[in-house]
Amino acid sequence: MFSLFGKKDKSPKEKPQGGIPPVLLALCETLYTNSSLEPMLARIKEDSKSVFPWSDFVEAGRAIKGNDKAKAVSLLKQITDSPGLNTRIYLQAWHTLNSLGEMPPDALRGQIQGAVIEYYMENGLDIVAAYRDYTARYWNYTGTGIVWETRDAEIDKAIDNLLNVGQEIMKRIGIEQRESPPVPQKGHLRIFLMGYDGSCFGQGLYDQLSKDQMGGYAINAAYNLMTALMKKQENSRKGS
Repeated sequence: MFSLFGKKDKSPKEKPQGGIPPVLLALCETLYTNSSLEPMLARIKEDSKSVFPWSDFVEAGRAIKGNDKAKAVSLLKQITDSPGLNTRIYLQAWHTLNSLGEMPPDALRGQIQGAVIEYYMENGLDIVAAYRDYTARYWNYTGTGIVWETRDAEIDKAIDNLLNVGQEIMKRIGIEQRESPPVPQKGHLRIFLMGYDGSCFGQGLYDQLSKDQMGGYAINAAYNLMTALMKKQENSRKGS
């Protein structure tokens, strides 16, 4: 059963739901990347705008506004060609390049780089995100959470498991260019998967999506990552 997964979202655009702390909505935006640079540029602090790679994003944004496509492409490719950056940085650069008609090399197409799972429960919105560089996030409906940016065998395995399931979903339904979505409706869960050449998603009521073969695997993998992150945080507190 794969009816809950699709490349096209033909439903009306949902507005952010009430009752979600503004800080959580702001944090959620940092987990996605868009074709447009504007949302990301708005989050860059003034003292970082002269520091690479943010400086190249800023200049690329100006070039796009000035209809200087060649300059924008050159600046963004300086970012994608630079080793050791955060996966979300590469995703943002490639998604903007996609909108300018530039695609990643064949070896990078259709390869999952990140997964964001949002579940709008009765209490509020819970979010789990994982990326190819083994960074991860867990945001609780209260606005508190865990930022994971180190390497650990247990967390690495949990991230791999989630991304491997996401890769299978991506292979089955394909990807396309899309902007980051609004939060799902209450009671709904969304599995959003990102590659350098686009994204795909599955969304539906939790009870329905959890019974879908691939959806159930993805939910379990996200839950296992969340609990592993919470365990690491608790152990860190006990050790401090």
